Amino acid sequence: MERLIASWGECQESGSMRSEFEESVEEEYRELRHQEEALAEKHLHIRKETACCEEQYEEELRKFVEEEC
Repeated sequence: MERLIASWGECQESGSMRSEFEESVEEEYRELRHQEEALAEKHLHIRKETACCEEQYEEELRKFVEEEC
């Protein structure tokens, strides 16, 4: 967001056309989308790891209960 504000200021100072600012907005949007996709992939990976750990825990708990009871 700060980059967009700076870009708008630069466009106003230099008298650039609005299209240059729009290009900056589109670039910022693409970068944010890329970051969002990377975070979504990381989140999915963490969820898979968590599910695996939960399954291992349940299996170990089941074995423990069977052996001790």
